[in-house]
Amino acid sequence: MDKIINPQAENGHVDIANEIIEKFCRYRLSGNEWQILFVVLRKTYGWHKKEDKISLSQFVLLTELLRPNVVRSIKSLVSKKILLVSKTIPAGINSYIFNKHFNEWSSSIKNDTPSIKIDNG
Repeated sequence: MDKIINPQAENGHVDIANEIIEKFCRYRLSGNEWQILFVVLRKTYGWHKKEDKISLSQFVLLTELLRPNVVRSIKSLVSKKILLVSKTIPAGINSYIFNKHFNEWSSSIKNDTPSIKIDNG
């Protein structure tokens, strides 16, 4: 028998400021990058934390992405300054932080999207 799906905010939720959501609406990321970003948001903001140690195997489990794709997407988000990484030494599990200061993010504007003219007549 299938489990009944009935999400409720009181069972856990992620609080994200409206300003950030509005920035997300205009920011271009790949599907893999969005998946990685939402894992970090869930593991941090979802537990009322600013950062969390997240292993690559946790990313793989939660996103169902292949490990090389997880690594590539994390590197891309870090290069865009959307994610910050606190590396643990020696080779332990890294801590990930969502950079809420979106003015620090690298530009996501792409000029390859053609403008569409709408004929109203």
